[in-house]
Amino acid sequence: MGEPVTAFKVALSMYDSDVNSVMVNEHLRRETGVNDTLTANAAVDTYDLTVTTGANYPPNTRIILTQNGDRETATLKVITQVGNVLTIDKPLEHDYTAGAIIQTIIKDMSEDGHK
Repeated sequence: MGEPVTAFKVALSMYDSDVNSVMVNEHLRRETGVNDTLTANAAVDTYDLTVTTGANYPPNTRIILTQNGDRETATLKVITQVGNVLTIDKPLEHDYTAGAIIQTIIKDMSEDGHK
C-alpha cells in the first residue's frame, strides 16, 4: 500500500471548508439581501427601470432581475439613479412586468471586506 497523499513532498493539503466563510453561488456572486420590485413594466432592450425605493441603488450597484423563475442572465450595473428610476449599463434581455423582483448583489469578492 502507498502512503497517504499528505505524505508526498509536493501534494497540496486539503481541508474541509470553513463554516464561517461567506458562501457565493455558482455564478460567483453573493446576494446582499436588499430586494425591491419594479413598479412599472420594463420591456426588452430598455435601459430604465422604475423601482419602489430608488435610494437603495446608488450608481455602481450590481443587480439581477427575477420574475416567474426567469432571471436576467447578465448582472446589471446601475449607472444613474434619479428618484425611483434606475438607468442600467446594458439593455434588458427579457420583458418584466411590475412586481418583478430586483436583488442587489456583490460580484467583486474584494467588496464588503472579503478578499
